[in-house]
Amino acid sequence: MVYSDSNIMDFINVFLQQDLPSRGNVETVVLCGSYALGKATCHSDVDLCYISEISNFQRESLIHLGREFQLMIAPWSWYEHVVTEFERNGTNIATITVMLASGKCLIGNTERWRNLQSSALSSYHNGPNPPSTEEIRKIRVRITDLWEDFCDKEEYRERQWLSLEILQKCVEA
Repeated sequence: MVYSDSNIMDFINVFLQQDLPSRGNVETVVLCGSYALGKATCHSDVDLCYISEISNFQRESLIHLGREFQLMIAPWSWYEHVVTEFERNGTNIATITVMLASGKCLIGNTERWRNLQSSALSSYHNGPNPPSTEEIRKIRVRITDLWEDFCDKEEYRERQWLSLEILQKCVEA
């Protein structure tokens, strides 16, 4: 079943009405990912962050009437820690920070949520610190070493594994 943009919010609300009562006291629900950005396709999953005073982080994938829901369920302190640590260190922009920065609050648009999103937006707009010359050198050396290993291998599986390693290092770079 494919849901158009005009009725996806109704569909999400039905899901939340069924799912939230079993979760206890979820204070804030944030729609993230492709639906929040207006870039969803008929194959997109629905990404939701549940925020409350629960004790620990968990991630769930649920299917509701043929649509996949990806849930990130965590306490306020966990989300706040992710955003402030990456903002303070400036070494990377975490997926969670991007999700919160671009997220749409569906339930619980409180001052605490607005402060968290504001912090995420600030971190997102500042961007990561560029890597040092030494970090770039190390990545280049590692990629070169992997490439040389790749060229030396004759067995298909070894070459395939090394090609994935090279690709991963390039993505990291």
